[in-house]
Amino acid sequence: SFHGEANTKWEETHGSGDSTVTYTYSAITPYVTGSAVVWTPPSGKSTAHLPLGNHRFPFKFLLPLNCPPSFQGGNGCIRYYCKAIIYRPWYSADQMASRRFIVKRPSDLNLIPEVCSPLQRSGSKEIKFLCRKKGYIGILVRVPKRGFVPGEIIAFEAEIVNCSSQTIENERNLSWAL
Repeated sequence: SFHGEANTKWEETHGSGDSTVTYTYSAITPYVTGSAVVWTPPSGKSTAHLPLGNHRFPFKFLLPLNCPPSFQGGNGCIRYYCKAIIYRPWYSADQMASRRFIVKRPSDLNLIPEVCSPLQRSGSKEIKFLCRKKGYIGILVRVPKRGFVPGEIIAFEAEIVNCSSQTIENERNLSWAL
């Protein structure tokens, strides 16, 4: 899934002496959200196997022109993140990788070298059966750079490494989050 939202929270105290009252104010405003399934069983089949090995699932989404830039302040923030999940019904814990990224106002990002460097996040899970190691399943999500502007298409690449004796079955949902 992908998600971008503003969060704010602050407290105000009114009164004096023994008669003070503190009020807490907070709000969450979503700006953008969505998800996509990037791998499903072939047409006409209800299940499928993702065999041992590396598997890449490129996908992209459009960052809306009107979304505000990222922000972090004392009483609030605006954050965007991308999240990839491998759903495994045969195993109790799904595999997840999540990464925040910065949205800036439209500008010449070529003048800011650090936002042009690639970004990646990975995770892995050891697979065991009867206390014996059966291998692992890993996921790696790559973004070609760290900085984006509203209206820009963002291409992601997800790589799944199945180094276990188990095949990954049924529908797998890799979702992206801003």
